Amino acid sequence: MRLLSAISIVLLFTAFSYGQVPYKFSAGSAAKAAEVNANDSFLLAKITALQLKCDSVANDRRVQDSLNSPKGIIVASLVAPDLNGWMPNTNHTWAVCDGDPAKKSLVIGIGLPGDSIPDLRGVFLRGLDFISSGRPTTGLDPDATRAAGSYQVDAFASHAHGTQGYVSLGGNPVDNFDHGPFSLLSSSGTSATGGPETRPRNVAVYYYIKVK
Repeated sequence: MRLLSAISIVLLFTAFSYGQVPYKFSAGSAAKAAEVNANDSFLLAKITALQLKCDSVANDRRVQDSLNSPKGIIVASLVAPDLNGWMPNTNHTWAVCDGDPAKKSLVIGIGLPGDSIPDLRGVFLRGLDFISSGRPTTGLDPDATRAAGSYQVDAFASHAHGTQGYVSLGGNPVDNFDHGPFSLLSSSGTSATGGPETRPRNVAVYYYIKVK
């Protein structure tokens, strides 16, 4: 906004300096309302045209930045894809990662696994645990031999739950105390709890991949 205001001031000064306004006034001369309004309309049109030009330049830069990104790079975005699965206003250079086989020909030679668009709907991304510049792997991924683009099914670390108590021969449950020869040690599992999956807190995004 400040930049536009500064540009507007320069434009106003230039318009007056070069006599581009429809009506000119000298000190002390009377000015008609229609003439002042005509000058205002002229200058407003100039400012609007300049703003549209600035917006066009900014959009061209965004498109150019998109074109300069390397092929195969993946980005997360809150902008929904168009009906054909492309990120809007990117000249069909960013495809949504939905595994669409119709775009297979666009990614051949990029180096993607299977020469296909990855399907990243409903999944998280995980950094490969690989040897980098002589540094050893971290060991954080138990499937250490994975390749880029490989899918890993959901899982949770092995563990166990259990309860233990004493039940009398009469069938009345009691606490963990010894009640003599008329009690038996009983063990059982816990009841199920939780939702349909195990997950961290998250925010939903669209994943796009650069294909052109």
